[in-house]
Amino acid sequence: MANIALIEDEPPLSEQYEKALRAGGHTVTPFLNIADAQKGLKEQSFDAWVLDLQLDGVSAAGVGLISWAEKKNLNAPTLVVSGLDQDPHMHYSLAAGAWDFATKPIESALLVHKVNLLLNANSSSTTGLSINNIENLEINPDEPCEVYWNKERFSMPLTAWNILRKLAAKPDETVEYRTLLSAISPVASKPTLRQHITTIRKAFDAVDPEFDHINVVSNAGYSWKT
Repeated sequence: MANIALIEDEPPLSEQYEKALRAGGHTVTPFLNIADAQKGLKEQSFDAWVLDLQLDGVSAAGVGLISWAEKKNLNAPTLVVSGLDQDPHMHYSLAAGAWDFATKPIESALLVHKVNLLLNANSSSTTGLSINNIENLEINPDEPCEVYWNKERFSMPLTAWNILRKLAAKPDETVEYRTLLSAISPVASKPTLRQHITTIRKAFDAVDPEFDHINVVSNAGYSWKT
């Protein structure tokens, strides 16, 4: 059981997320506005946050809340759930310190699964294995969501990061669809996996426009090409 801060200003969605997380075995404290969230975050510690970006009618106000908490050392692993355009707002969220990003609407089972991934990554990162068997690539389990490529550090969502780790652990080998899908959710589909692969490629492209190391293996899965 974990203590989750739920920061969502739409009451029906807040109630839906709270019900799902409680059914998943977690304690949930909902906040419907920024002022209440700031007060609550100062009064108690949380194991993870679920955060909307658009709060109090202000677009991307959630990014400001993450930055505010960072300055006060109040941060916890954060899942941003937003209806705003994914590409720019995922980047802003990760840059501010969020660990993962999901777009609305989100199914209850996927919400709980993503929160559990946050918790597992935070509690077990120090026991994971670093990936440094590929030239110019380093993935340190003590730094969830962080990647080093050609000594350039950048971030990607936790789900994409977990997929990348599975690929990089077996360079030049096919990693089957079912193995990669397990990093997303128990009910993930191949189109969803393709979206995450695109996210990984875009993250690398931002620091290396010539990046071309992830291959599709027809009817089988994906591989990291050295």
